[in-house]
Amino acid sequence: MNWRGGKLSGLAFLSLLIVLAELGTGCKVANRRPLQVAPFKTTLTASAQKLAVQFDDTLPGTNLNVTVWDNAVGPFADAKEAKQIGYTQNYNKVVAVGMAGGVAAAEAAAPYLIETRIVIPFGPIFVGTLQSGLHQTFPGAMILTNDASDGEAIAAAQAKYRVNVRVADFRVWEEPLNHINLTAKVTCRVQPVGEPAEAGSTFEVQRQATKQKIGSVMSTSGGFIRKMNEIANAFAGDVATEILETLQKKTTP
Repeated sequence: MNWRGGKLSGLAFLSLLIVLAELGTGCKVANRRPLQVAPFKTTLTASAQKLAVQFDDTLPGTNLNVTVWDNAVGPFADAKEAKQIGYTQNYNKVVAVGMAGGVAAAEAAAPYLIETRIVIPFGPIFVGTLQSGLHQTFPGAMILTNDASDGEAIAAAQAKYRVNVRVADFRVWEEPLNHINLTAKVTCRVQPVGEPAEAGSTFEVQRQATKQKIGSVMSTSGGFIRKMNEIANAFAGDVATEILETLQKKTTP
C-alpha cells in the first residue's frame, strides 16, 4: 500500500521514522477505522421454510463475531480488532536503509521494503451479512445462540431444518501494490430436524476476488481503508448470496 504516511510527504515521513528509530521508538504505524457492515439486500424470493441457523466457530471456543483475519497469521481472536478494519505498516527495513544511505535512499526503497499487515474482521462482516440475507430470504429463520437452550428454541420455533455454517478458510493478501485479494471457503450442514444424520447433507461455497484496487500512491490511509471495507462487504455479500441460493434449493419440498 502507499507509504506516504498520511498527510506527511514521503521524505518528511521517512525522516521522522529515522529519527524515531535513533531514539529507540518502534517503526510500525497502525491505520484503523471503525468497521462498517453495509446493509445487504438480496433479490431472492422469500421462502416460508423455517430454519434454525448456527454459526460455528472457526477457532475452537471463539465466537465468529470476534474472529479476525490478517495476511500474517490467519485467523485470530480479538474483540477490539473485530470492531475495526485497516492495516499496519512496518518500516524497519526502510529505516535501516535510510540510516545507512540517507533519506533519499530510503525513499527509493520504500515501495519494496515496507511490510504491510492487512487486518479484516471477516467474522463479524460475514455474520452480519448472512443474517441480513437470512431474514429476507427465510423470514421465519432463527439464529441459534450456541448454548443449551438451542434445542428448546428449535422446537418452539417449529424449525424444519437446522443449518450449521462455518467459515473453514479465509485469506487476504496484497498483490500487486495497492490491490487486495480475498478467498473464502464456507461449509454448510443442512440437517432435517428430528431425522437421522444420514438424512442431512453438506455443501461448500468457495469464492475469490482478485486484484481489487483500493487506491494509488496518492491515496490517504483513510481512503485505502474505506475501499477495503467496501470490497470486504461486497465479497461477503457474494458468499452469502450463494449460500442462500443453495439453501433454498436444499430446503424446497
